[in-house]
Amino acid sequence: MNILKKIEKFCSGEKFVFIVAILTFLLHIVAADIAGILLYAILAGAGFVLFKDFRPSFTLMASAIFIVSMQNSPGYTTGGNYYTTPVVLALAAVSIFLVLAGLAFRTIRYRENLKSGKLYVPFALLSVSLLLAGVGQNYYKVSIAFAALLTVSGVGLYVLFSGSFDPFDGLLDYITSLFSVLALLIGLQIFAVPIYKMINGTFDAMLDNWKGNMIVGWGVNNLAGEMIIFLIPFMFRKLQKGEHVVLWSIAICFCTITVFFTFCRAAMLFGFPMILAFGVYTFVKNPQRKTIALTIALCACAFFAFILILGFCTDFTKIFEYFKTAFKRDDKFAWSSRDVIWAKRWDYFLEYPIFGAGFAKEYFESDAIEKGKTLYMFLAHNFVMEMVGGAGILGIISTLFLLVSTGIRIIKNKFEGKMFLGATILVYTLISLFDTVYFNSYCHIYVIFALVVAEKLIEREKAKQNETEQSETARAEAEQSDISETATI
Repeated sequence: MNILKKIEKFCSGEKFVFIVAILTFLLHIVAADIAGILLYAILAGAGFVLFKDFRPSFTLMASAIFIVSMQNSPGYTTGGNYYTTPVVLALAAVSIFLVLAGLAFRTIRYRENLKSGKLYVPFALLSVSLLLAGVGQNYYKVSIAFAALLTVSGVGLYVLFSGSFDPFDGLLDYITSLFSVLALLIGLQIFAVPIYKMINGTFDAMLDNWKGNMIVGWGVNNLAGEMIIFLIPFMFRKLQKGEHVVLWSIAICFCTITVFFTFCRAAMLFGFPMILAFGVYTFVKNPQRKTIALTIALCACAFFAFILILGFCTDFTKIFEYFKTAFKRDDKFAWSSRDVIWAKRWDYFLEYPIFGAGFAKEYFESDAIEKGKTLYMFLAHNFVMEMVGGAGILGIISTLFLLVSTGIRIIKNKFEGKMFLGATILVYTLISLFDTVYFNSYCHIYVIFALVVAEKLIEREKAKQNETEQSETARAEAEQSDISETATI
């Protein structure tokens, strides 16, 4: 075995996932943003070309975004003097190109894998509706640029992932390890935010606006909490397999607590019932249920003790005052005011019923640019209403077609890991009814990868069924032949 094969074998294992996560956390903490991202991109791009195994490069690709630090993040604004500098922008573009070029090369090389994808038509229709959204309107140039980015990150990744790997042995175990470790990584990054604020003397200011100051770096508070919810189902698979029950029980408790402290209501609304359901199911099915129960109880006691200590030493408890106004219409963060935004999208649809008003109309007709706000803040915070107002009738048709096609594909077929992959896709869809995660390009990496993995496992299950049917047919024919020979004698 040559050195390249040894490297590939090691980097395809679970230890490499943990090593990359630790390195990612360190790069994140020391704010080595573009250096780390470029390093990961070079290695991932090279791995896609040199290695037969998909895992080493995808581990790096899936981890790269989490390098983006809280120190360099512009947060809710378009400002900041790091990611707007020409050198950083150029290196970021090079990084993206290297990864996508490596993926494209691999897809062409292993193009027979594309056969497992059955959602090309729905994704293609969605891409057309995105690119035509707001055609002929004042802000179409900005809207189509935004739509092109979404087309690459959505439709493009679906095609590239579908062609990049086959349903290899250990695929479900790989996504289980990767997503579980990434969820834990995000939890640690959320926990690091107030620690960082304490060190630089801005913790008291954070207490006055906890939600607004919970900027992880690569994402604001909502996105960080939602990302954990997308990934956490696979931690329960770790428990169900009986792997390090105590450690993964602690990890689940820790990540659940960190989601709460993001104050992301969409993540809590859909994520916490899902976590409870998985918890009950795992508790009932796992023979080590007493160990799990004791671990959770100890975690709960430790959490409340920690809160009490913080409450005595600081004004920490005042952050919970946020929930007094969190659901009131006059609160600027409350999601109950989403109805106003959705009503505006309906008005856009009535005014521009065929192709919609595009995705930039409200942004440019407000004071957002003067205040340095991002376009994401002026999206509908509901992917259905976004397509209704932004892309018109074509958008409605393409969105429903994709949703129904995906739902049928997942529900109709039997495959290993259906509960966990289905939960990730479902909770992503539900949260997208209340937040802008559906237009976040790098979030697509994880939900589309989960979808493609599901399709690969469906393909493998069907191949097994075909083999079984052929074997039974051959055996039946052999038995019939024996009976005929006996009768002849």
